[in-house]
Amino acid sequence: MFGALVWMLVAGFLLALPPGGAAGAPRAGRRPARP
Repeated sequence: MFGALVWMLVAGFLLALPPGGAAGAPRAGRRPARP
């Protein structure tokens, strides 16, 4: 439960990063959330 909330925060942080620094991050972050 709590892990899912943390993962959502991490996903939002990756989306907020600049396109150049997060070129591959969003794609890798779209994997199923696992604690």
